[in-house]
Amino acid sequence: GRRVQLLGESYDQLGGSDYSGKTSSLDWNEYIALGDNHALHFRLLHAQGDAGIRPYRLGGVSETLSKIGGETGLGRRDFPLRGYSSGLAGLSGSNMGLLTAEWDIPLGYHYDGWFVPPLGIGRQSLSLFVDSGDAWNQGEAIEYKTGAGMEWNIEALLGYDLLKLATTLGYAHGLDQGGEDRIYLRVVL
Repeated sequence: GRRVQLLGESYDQLGGSDYSGKTSSLDWNEYIALGDNHALHFRLLHAQGDAGIRPYRLGGVSETLSKIGGETGLGRRDFPLRGYSSGLAGLSGSNMGLLTAEWDIPLGYHYDGWFVPPLGIGRQSLSLFVDSGDAWNQGEAIEYKTGAGMEWNIEALLGYDLLKLATTLGYAHGLDQGGEDRIYLRVVL
């Protein structure tokens, strides 16, 4: 499958904003099935904006989304670059590029429950990934930073499948200057 999103934003149309200028972005995702439920996911994300916009920031392990940003992508400025801390000065700017390659490997489908109240495990998978990206301002050199790692993804089921918690335990290693080894846990409803 394929998902392509083009966005354009303009700040300070009504006056009084802390930011001014325009920005646009392209978020291209390709999904390739490999058989036995294995899949490859490739992502190309590119954004460019005027000097006065709220800057793009790379780093951390998950995207920070506001309610409207999660639905439309508008106002989204924080993007994961696994293996690097969020807030690094060299990964912030009015322009941004991010490339991701990920291989998803299914480990099983259990859907069994234990205990009262019922708790169980749903789907499990392993993901191997490589992220490479940078954020910069006009006139600055572009220096892509690369991180690689793996994630174990599991569905925790509560109450006979009434509530699914998408749980990820991951390890990422930043390969370039500023990179670090990180073990993380992410839980999403």
